[in-house]
Amino acid sequence: MKNNRSGGKNTIIPPQVNLFYKTMRVFIFFCFFSVFCTFANTVRSQTAKVTIKKTNSSLLEVLNEIEHQTNYLFIYSNEVNVKRLVSIDVNKKALANVLSNLFSKNNIKYELEGNHIILSKNNIGKSQSTLQTKVDRKVSGKITDKTGEPIIGASIKVKGSNNGTITDIEGNFQLNVPEKANLEISYIGYKKQETNVGTSSTLNIVLEVDTKVLDEVVVVGYGVQKKVNLSGSVATVSKKQLTGRVQNNLISSIQGAVPGVTIITRPDGSSAMNFRGRGNLGSSEPLYVIDGVISNSSFFSSLDPNQIENMSFLKDAASASIYGSRAAYGVVLVTTKNGSNEKTNVNYNGYIGINTPTNVPKNVNSWEYAEMLNEGIWNRDQTKGKFQAYKQEEIDLFKNGTQPDLYPNTDFFDQILEKAILTTRHSVDVSGGGAKNKYYVGVGYLYNQNPGFIKGRKNDRYNFNGSINSEVTKWLSLSANIKYVLNSSQSDNGVPSLRQITYLPAIFVGRQSDGSWGSMAGGKQAPQTFIQDNPFKTLDKKNWSKGTTSNVMLDFSATFKPLKDMSIKTSAAYFASESKSKSYTALQDETINFATKIPISGTGGYTNQMSMTWGQSTRWLYSAIADYSKSFNLNDFTLMAGSTYEKSYAQNLGASRKNFPIDGLSDINAGSNAGVDIGNSGGSSENRMLSVFGRLNYAFDQKYLLEANLRADASSRFHKNKRWGFFPSFSAAWRINQEAFLKDIK
Repeated sequence: MKNNRSGGKNTIIPPQVNLFYKTMRVFIFFCFFSVFCTFANTVRSQTAKVTIKKTNSSLLEVLNEIEHQTNYLFIYSNEVNVKRLVSIDVNKKALANVLSNLFSKNNIKYELEGNHIILSKNNIGKSQSTLQTKVDRKVSGKITDKTGEPIIGASIKVKGSNNGTITDIEGNFQLNVPEKANLEISYIGYKKQETNVGTSSTLNIVLEVDTKVLDEVVVVGYGVQKKVNLSGSVATVSKKQLTGRVQNNLISSIQGAVPGVTIITRPDGSSAMNFRGRGNLGSSEPLYVIDGVISNSSFFSSLDPNQIENMSFLKDAASASIYGSRAAYGVVLVTTKNGSNEKTNVNYNGYIGINTPTNVPKNVNSWEYAEMLNEGIWNRDQTKGKFQAYKQEEIDLFKNGTQPDLYPNTDFFDQILEKAILTTRHSVDVSGGGAKNKYYVGVGYLYNQNPGFIKGRKNDRYNFNGSINSEVTKWLSLSANIKYVLNSSQSDNGVPSLRQITYLPAIFVGRQSDGSWGSMAGGKQAPQTFIQDNPFKTLDKKNWSKGTTSNVMLDFSATFKPLKDMSIKTSAAYFASESKSKSYTALQDETINFATKIPISGTGGYTNQMSMTWGQSTRWLYSAIADYSKSFNLNDFTLMAGSTYEKSYAQNLGASRKNFPIDGLSDINAGSNAGVDIGNSGGSSENRMLSVFGRLNYAFDQKYLLEANLRADASSRFHKNKRWGFFPSFSAAWRINQEAFLKDIK
């Protein structure tokens, strides 16, 4: 226990606690003491006994001894003189009596805050104590719902403590509580309730159904549905699940969050998603729909997780068929954040981290490789002995490492992969508005150094998301959204593939002791493939590449409400993607044989080349969707019908030249003008699709659920007489837990 002389703030004096922890506890308890009224839990103060015998000792020593014998800690200000001398001789005496005797003549009052005793100056000139005897008493009761049915397993807890219990099969409970305690009662699906015990010994509490839980909605194709009324297989991921994960792309952030969804992460950091199995017609990835606009996996994976409100995964045919044939491998629906009718709110989320390679493959060392090679040859031909590839003397040279230029033990993973790489992501968003108008603006930045743990590379990503929602009248609402993502990548050297690093054996020298590229394996010249695929040589190559990919999505919509139970939404959306890349393959000398010092023919880079590519794709989407809902008696109907028209266009260009006079040039026209050294390519495509679709949902008594979907697509990819395809689906569900015979089973 130690007094703080830096000011008049109370100081907690717990033994064996570091200074930082002390300071934090002082601050917290001081704030609570200043705001809340003090209450006494004094049963322990009357039952706690202390034995102290001290003569002319400081008050500080006495307080320390009390702390040692009890669970209490003292808080006091500079006004309390703990250096004054006191004498005390008590044997197993109640703590409250001891404190009264200590402070009765010194105008010091003491108050109990949980396990802490607060000492302060008594301004009215006499000792006061709030340590009063309050004995716990038993309270019993019953928890029911509005119909009088008992609620089994409801939680009853004394507010501000861990003292609690749960109801039995009849909804009854018993609990020992302090006088005038506040009880918190909670149960899943019901509103949390708080009640004051007062002087009552019996409580009958009725919990109200939490309509927010029952009315929780899930985004589905072209609309939303109550979660409890879903009959198809739909999984959801909330924003809380996404923002708590440190990943460089959105697809990786979903890993393990959705049952049945497989995430494949590749060595270069890219990821792919699959939850409907593998296919042989194009990609097996799901259809990505962002705020109602069909997108692609590249744009989806580049979204900032901090700008997403929720995601839904339509996994079965019944839920996904509303999107037609493009939903053959499922659908991922993304809803980004919008403004709120609250005051302006600014949020920041960011991290700076270091990535290290984990679970790195461990190849056999060089002498194990030599021994296993000998064993394999001997199993095939046992007439020439057990040392046909490498003699025992050579195996010993691999082991002792005395001739690393001829008999090495090379760990390519250890020598090529970076040990640690930097990654950082920062996001800032501003949201707010009022009852009629709402806005949201979010920006994000991601930097990833040396993706794939190969040096000389970096990736940058910039995100922007903005939305405005306005309720013009009671029957008309307008909204506008814009999303922009810019990805850039750069490499300043050759990039060895994982295949190169993996298959080369430890008997091959990556780099000779004189600095030259490896040419020896097991005491002789290495095979040509080893020399050409040497990752050290690839890294030294003066290749370079850079590229950018930009995506923009615009969405404008108007929602009309001509009737109370009906809404009509019309929208126009535009999605555009543009990619540019430029790369250069440099010349490279032939590898020198370390033993003979003669260049090895066929191991050089004899032609340099520069390539440039450009691609652009655009998509216009026009839609009109009407929803109608009606409930009467125990029947709930929802009808949705709509139509969309899509027009997409894509074009690309490519150019290349070979035989540049020197490496280091950056313009493509510096290459050779010979026709054989010039290459170019290009193309374009245009597609259109007209779709009509509808959905009917019916629920009886919130127990029996039916859903029917129908979609018809006409695609310009097919002959005009064969353009239409129809995609119906039907699903039903029975909420058996709502039946009377299962009411008591929770």
